[in-house]
Amino acid sequence: MTYQDNIGRNRTQIANFPGTWDGIDAESVARMQLQNRFKTGLDIAKLHRRDHARATWLPMMPIRPITPSRWAAGTASSASRS
Repeated sequence: MTYQDNIGRNRTQIANFPGTWDGIDAESVARMQLQNRFKTGLDIAKLHRRDHARATWLPMMPIRPITPSRWAAGTASSASRS
């Protein structure tokens, strides 16, 4: 199906709903349809899973140990009123 065929099909669809779909541009819909490679959420999940499997070779970022601050260690004194 060509781009022009897609526009024509979208115009026909839009014409089936007079008054409610008047603000929809058939060419804009055709452009969005060409840009969207995914037909279902399952397609997106498969791609995500494949990309995640590929990324396992990436080195992990080193994790620095968390050192307690003097505030967390309880060494800070609070001012008291007398």
